[in-house]
Amino acid sequence: MNFDGKGKYSRSFWTQQWKKNPRLLLAAKDNDKIRGIAFGWVDVGNCVTVAYDGVSKDSENIGLHEALMVEIEKRAEKLGMRNVVLGILDGREEFYAKMGYTGKTLIQSEKHSVAALEKFNEQYGQYEITGTNIYEGHVNQLWLNSPLLDKNLKRYYEEDIGDCSVQVIVNKEIYF
Repeated sequence: MNFDGKGKYSRSFWTQQWKKNPRLLLAAKDNDKIRGIAFGWVDVGNCVTVAYDGVSKDSENIGLHEALMVEIEKRAEKLGMRNVVLGILDGREEFYAKMGYTGKTLIQSEKHSVAALEKFNEQYGQYEITGTNIYEGHVNQLWLNSPLLDKNLKRYYEEDIGDCSVQVIVNKEIYF
């Protein structure tokens, strides 16, 4: 994790989040070694966005990652939030599906307009568009009805077209 730089995910950003709501920045420790983390913040609407989550290699498959995410969900609920959202690493779709999360593929670009992203999708010709957005006024987003990462689609947008990022975003609604 790189906390250097400016903007989202910088040390300054996380310091602000810690001051606003420290309950959403979790670390699981064993003695003095951090074994896992789940860092979230209250984002637009009634949503907690998790930017970092995971466990160390030697702490995989013991339930720690699940426990961290369940704790984030509980804390989000106590704050009155309705959703927990996060971008996931390739191959983690099944883990989050088992935890009750649903996914969609998100394509983002600061260079290409929403209309251009839609046109590229037509040329690729495979996925239903479920939504578009301009995040923070400059990040053009295209949401596709695909809960699994299509590596060919990722290559198409990120390498063939360029100046795009593709990832699966998962969401879990919290019911009171």
